[in-house]
Amino acid sequence: MTRASNWQTQAEVWGSDALHDSRHDGMARQVRRGMTMLLKKLCLSGVILDVGGYRGLQVEGLASSQRRVAVHDLSLPALREARARASLATYGDIHLLPYAGGSADLVLLSHVLEHSPKPAGLLNEIKRVLKPAGHLVVVVPNMASLGQ
Repeated sequence: MTRASNWQTQAEVWGSDALHDSRHDGMARQVRRGMTMLLKKLCLSGVILDVGGYRGLQVEGLASSQRRVAVHDLSLPALREARARASLATYGDIHLLPYAGGSADLVLLSHVLEHSPKPAGLLNEIKRVLKPAGHLVVVVPNMASLGQ
């Protein structure tokens, strides 16, 4: 199995995880509201890129006349849903983003970095697409809190 297909398998498995599932509505909605407020403050206008954004739930409601939103993921079924929430939905390996260098004002990496087989390579790719004064928002699990 190649790294890309291994990543795709992981993406499909994690795609059905509770992080992306509406069964945990209350907490998930609260977290998304907080994330939406943060992203709006960090990027008043320009391009927000949600790498590994699955169905685009984290960026729902951010697209406007001043702000374009793109979701990039390996799940075609999820991207079909993301198209309703984002200006653009692109398919492919997150380690090889189909965007020009310096094209994003903000990149969101929510619960993706810990699943990457090449996290340093992923961060380098994000650095490439970010504008020089752009923002990177990374969300990873707090492993110390598990089981408490």
